[in-house]
Amino acid sequence: MATNIRDSVVARISTTCKVILTLLLSGLISLQSTKAAPVPPTDNTSAPYMGTYGWGLSATGPAGVDCNDFTTKWLYRSGLWIEDFTATDTWDNIACPSWLTNPAKLWVAQNPTGKYVVTVGMFPGGSTFTAGASGAYNSYFQLAAQRLVSQGLANNTIIRLGHEFNGGWYAWHVRHSNTEVDSNGNKYDDRPENFVAYWQQIVTTMRAVPGAANLKFCWCGANTWCDYSVSTAYPGDAYVDYVAVDIYDQSWATNSYPYTTSVYPYGSDASTRQHNAWADISGTNSNNGLGTWKSIAVAHAKPLAIPEWGLTSRTDGHGGLDDPYYVQQMYNFIQDPVNNVAFHVYFDVNASDGGHVITSPAGRTPTSFPYSAASLRQLFGLPFPVNNDIGTVGLAGSNDPVTVSGAGAGFLAGGTSDSFHFSSLSVTGDDRFVVQVNSMSSGAGPQSGAMLRQSSAANAPYAALFVANGQCISRAGPLPVASLPSTTRSAPSPHRFG
Repeated sequence: MATNIRDSVVARISTTCKVILTLLLSGLISLQSTKAAPVPPTDNTSAPYMGTYGWGLSATGPAGVDCNDFTTKWLYRSGLWIEDFTATDTWDNIACPSWLTNPAKLWVAQNPTGKYVVTVGMFPGGSTFTAGASGAYNSYFQLAAQRLVSQGLANNTIIRLGHEFNGGWYAWHVRHSNTEVDSNGNKYDDRPENFVAYWQQIVTTMRAVPGAANLKFCWCGANTWCDYSVSTAYPGDAYVDYVAVDIYDQSWATNSYPYTTSVYPYGSDASTRQHNAWADISGTNSNNGLGTWKSIAVAHAKPLAIPEWGLTSRTDGHGGLDDPYYVQQMYNFIQDPVNNVAFHVYFDVNASDGGHVITSPAGRTPTSFPYSAASLRQLFGLPFPVNNDIGTVGLAGSNDPVTVSGAGAGFLAGGTSDSFHFSSLSVTGDDRFVVQVNSMSSGAGPQSGAMLRQSSAANAPYAALFVANGQCISRAGPLPVASLPSTTRSAPSPHRFG
């Protein structure tokens, strides 16, 4: 049988003893429940907050899937922050147009304590830092702030302005130092001091818009080599709220990637290569690793952020592929309070320069990183329900938070010894829980629903509400089946507990 936990049961629990809240399943479920050091994450109630790239916020993602909602449930959390990008082809698309902010407005209305991280380009191609520093483009950023205010987003928005400025792939790249000159002896336009002056113009302009004073700004680079000190492009403490870096599992360091084979686990020396790559990614050397950006954040007493991080599959072989070691190291860094990470976003998308997808919602090609996906889910998700088999089920059980499948006699077979698989959370005192059963496939007496149970013993006292044979059934035990109090009623389609 296969069951999607979707349509709803609401039960009020009152008890004086510790009980196990049980999602009753006839079968298959396998959830990991352990968590690693140093400090487990909260349910986004304190830093470091976790976000997800916001494709599909208006349910227009693959096969209509809301990717933010999917990832939230995949991590067994009640909420994540969202991140999105303006386009950079025109000034109007840079200025936070409605196609970008409308879905964010709906999301913030439903998640008023959440944050909207929007990546905003500094200009389209053909523009210059010098012109921007003179105020030539201020009107576009004034419009962007006005649009954020009108959509009710100004108090929830973190603007990641001119991200990855030290790379060479965006129009607003900073390539030359403040002292370099061209063949005519003139300083280049794309140098740190012009970037800083333009940044200050943008921030000043946007915050001056009525209602926009609470906009936050994130200064974000990339862990890539450049021939100047990135600290010279720091815009100043009054103009920066977060110091940040985008950091992916890719490396060109000696004896790192590529692996000796492309087949997992990538050869006998894969561990050595992964360790060398991490030393490169995280170090304070000339590639502007994590340590560099942390040092700048500390020097300016700013929180650190990692708005993009991810596994990487590259055609040139310089990505770490399915690399649970990288996921573990990112977790160790992010969750270590000494690093003062304010927020981080796993970049769950396949980009043109490399694949990063780690989740597998319906309608999207499954992840190429199943081992890392399991690691990330275990480390960054909340504790999953404990799941066990009760009695003799004849088939080992497994599950995930979305889909459940299995086989077994259930607990309608008679006697006082139960036989089924379950996924559970411990509850003490009063609680409220919701279970949705969206569909059940055919099988020999499929049963799916919710149970309050004193323990996992096969003869433990319980109360249950579940769907079976097209009916909603309530049961309590343990008692001989013939004397169990029972009520049934017809269930509407789709089956819904009431």
